[in-house]
Amino acid sequence: MKRNDLRAMGLTPDQIDTIMTMNGADINREKAKAGQQTDKEVQRLRESCITLLELLDDPKAVRGILLYASRLYSRQERRKSQEGQQ
Repeated sequence: MKRNDLRAMGLTPDQIDTIMTMNGADINREKAKAGQQTDKEVQRLRESCITLLELLDDPKAVRGILLYASRLYSRQERRKSQEGQQ
């Protein structure tokens, strides 16, 4: 939002200041929310990495993960194929 645009609409300097203050507060609130979401996602990724690193020490666990991923991939490809045929 730009002051010149508001001036062009015929608003007074006081009205413009009020609008700019409200808009700034809205922007800052949304930035804070986005930052919190990012922090939570980073924490989840760290926890996932720790879990995966622990699993890599066990060859049976690695084999199980690869089999599971392979099954998921196969299901996804079958679904894509079926959707393409419809």
